[in-house]
Amino acid sequence: MRKTGRRIAANRLYTPILAFLIALLWVALSGMYEYNRYNIWVGSVNATPVLLWSAGLALVPVLARKLNLRTVRGVTLLYWFGLIVVEYVGYHLLDIHRIAGDSGMFGSQIIHIPLFAYPFYILAGPLFYLLVGGCRRGE
Repeated sequence: MRKTGRRIAANRLYTPILAFLIALLWVALSGMYEYNRYNIWVGSVNATPVLLWSAGLALVPVLARKLNLRTVRGVTLLYWFGLIVVEYVGYHLLDIHRIAGDSGMFGSQIIHIPLFAYPFYILAGPLFYLLVGGCRRGE
């Protein structure tokens, strides 16, 4: 079945809206996002990580398509690479630190989060990719 212009436009809107809703839910429920700088509070939710997670999740299927990645493995590696780069830049170059001062994920000097957040950080990108239909059956 061929996609119509209207369906393509709806899909382009659907992905960032879904990414925003997932990011908002994660940030609001996890309650772990308070930094030493760059906090933008909207009520009790820090908008900075909501916007960054939204952009990151929404970019996963876009970059996968542009790089012609067709497997979940390829998308996962792309997501992990991007996550590590963003976390490294934020922590080491921009000096952004969580107030709680967690140790780095798996003993590294990146991704300073509590243990309960590991599954989300590791799986958010690949699961979002699958959720928005990035991988077809048999690929």
